[in-house]
Amino acid sequence: YKCPFCNSRILGVGPNKASCVNCEIGFSRSEGAQILVEPKGEGAYLTSGALLKLAIETDVTDKAELFDGQGYILSSESVVYRNEDYQPVYSSGELIGYTEVMIEHDSGLLNLGERLVFTVGDETLYSWDLEEISSFLISSKAIQVYIKKQGLFQFKLTSDSPKEWEDSLTASIKKFYRQRGSDVFAYHPVIKTRKLKQ
Repeated sequence: YKCPFCNSRILGVGPNKASCVNCEIGFSRSEGAQILVEPKGEGAYLTSGALLKLAIETDVTDKAELFDGQGYILSSESVVYRNEDYQPVYSSGELIGYTEVMIEHDSGLLNLGERLVFTVGDETLYSWDLEEISSFLISSKAIQVYIKKQGLFQFKLTSDSPKEWEDSLTASIKKFYRQRGSDVFAYHPVIKTRKLKQ
């Protein structure tokens, strides 16, 4: 979702290929976990996908750690959906579970800072402290967030990456609890914390 060299957005330019919109470095999948990196005007080389992923995650973590509470770490245009009901799921005539029925509510801006905030124009529709987030996960082009005592919200991102949101929420929530003397030891299926040893 972002260039590991300059932190700009990357765009898919074909099957298993992407390019940075700023520095124009090309990336394409190679054998195994290798990525072919093609800097503009320089020779191409193979590198580990894990190393590139680590560079991106380190940038996201650094951004969360250096955040001073002013403004937002991340903002994305999105459409919010609410879980309004559950629908039974059957297989061969037998009930195997339930699926959420998500209803579209509003288009606006999802913002991550000291709080998770959803705004429509100048109006704040939702604003939650990070400790109110019980869990979160990626669902296709959306990030789903379960809010304690309020239920499931889904934010379908207009153009930004759900993976960037997942990584940013992970780093922000980790920092939030650490500042309060706790360590997050699990994010799925729900966020779990324990007191840090003194």
